[in-house]
Amino acid sequence: MRWFDLVRVVHSTLYIQALWTYEKMLSVGYTICLLPFALRWFKDTEAQKEFLNRNLDFFNTHPYMVSWIVGASIKLEEESQKTGTPSLEQQLRFRRRMSEALAAIGDQLFWNRIKPLTALLGALYALYYGPAGIVIFLVAYNIPHFYHRIAGALIGYREGFNVMKVVSNKRYNLILSRLLSFCAFIAGSAFVLAADSPFVTSMGERIAFVGSAAITLVSLRYGRAVPEILILLLLGGTFIGFILN
Repeated sequence: MRWFDLVRVVHSTLYIQALWTYEKMLSVGYTICLLPFALRWFKDTEAQKEFLNRNLDFFNTHPYMVSWIVGASIKLEEESQKTGTPSLEQQLRFRRRMSEALAAIGDQLFWNRIKPLTALLGALYALYYGPAGIVIFLVAYNIPHFYHRIAGALIGYREGFNVMKVVSNKRYNLILSRLLSFCAFIAGSAFVLAADSPFVTSMGERIAFVGSAAITLVSLRYGRAVPEILILLLLGGTFIGFILN
């Protein structure tokens, strides 16, 4: 594989969610990511079809983490074509184990840590600098996003089976723990800065702000859904504003 082929692989991962199927989930998108390898390695059209068809198996993982599996799978396929090992069964077992592990890691890393953290950073900047907050959010969010897409393909292709050591649960658990602490720090800072922002000036607005924060925390504590919390905030803010005015 040439470096340009790996660039095409990374580019293909951006569209892995363009087609979902009920039976095989992301299998079509995953197979499309392997197309640069198929075109490079197999010169015969029938061989290309055979390779792509046998990869149309059930596949589902976090879309940002798929590059690790694609890069490693290409490496394993090259080794299999040259030496006969690993077998197709071993490759399939590797892909299933990696897809399950990376799905759990990706959900925790991006949906539960990075997205709310960067959204909060963007909101803080928006309080004081307006639209610049949107830019801050997009930049901060997409740095780890594109890192995992690019590094996953390169490191996965270099390491093959050993990529499991690079993206181990132990390593990411440490990262997740540190991000959680940082999220708590940013959330506390956001509360203080928002209360002192140009949008909260009168005593009534400060009371409404603190009351809304209290409603949110209590609702989250008891596992209420976000739409329910928003309705509670709307009703609570209206009630407090009516009482104060």
